[in-house]
Amino acid sequence: MIYKKLALIVFTLFVISFSLKAQSLYIGPQAGWQKATNAETGKFIIGADFRYRLNDFLGADASVNYRQEFYSNNNLKVSSFPLMVSGLVYPLNLIPGIISPLNNIYGAIGAGWYNTNFMYSPKLNSYGLENETKNKFGWHYGAGIEIPFGGSENFPGTIFTADVRYVNLNYSLPALPGNPSLKNNFVVVTAGFLVKF
Repeated sequence: MIYKKLALIVFTLFVISFSLKAQSLYIGPQAGWQKATNAETGKFIIGADFRYRLNDFLGADASVNYRQEFYSNNNLKVSSFPLMVSGLVYPLNLIPGIISPLNNIYGAIGAGWYNTNFMYSPKLNSYGLENETKNKFGWHYGAGIEIPFGGSENFPGTIFTADVRYVNLNYSLPALPGNPSLKNNFVVVTAGFLVKF
């Protein structure tokens, strides 16, 4: 029993030492493309990304973007400012000898808060569908890669990020003409250029 406690203490100190050595905060713009399940087309998105590397194996990411999509021949416009928070795991850093950029491949899982506006066309308003705003939490998972750039005293270092995530949102969208059952889970592909602070 004493050996298990000692091993746990040594492991904790090891993780903390790596954390203190490798902590990094990155902030920058993010852009991408997203497509909801029953939306008419995919749309360009833009926003900001904040990334924190706790150590070589773990990180965290937070982003806010503006997104919109159209349904049922433009009779419904859905727009939102999602705030997404993700845990990042860099699994290949557990394998000795893996070199960049492979060691910067990560898996992501997290949740988001979606403040969403539903704007119906005047025609649908006349059928009793009122414009509304909903707030909902959703979850997501995905994967991506970071590509680091060198730094100097005046230019502390940057990373280029690229990832793809599937977002499970499951809003209850009303049945519209030609679309008896609408779904708006979506796939988002993003790229960012983040500066180290």
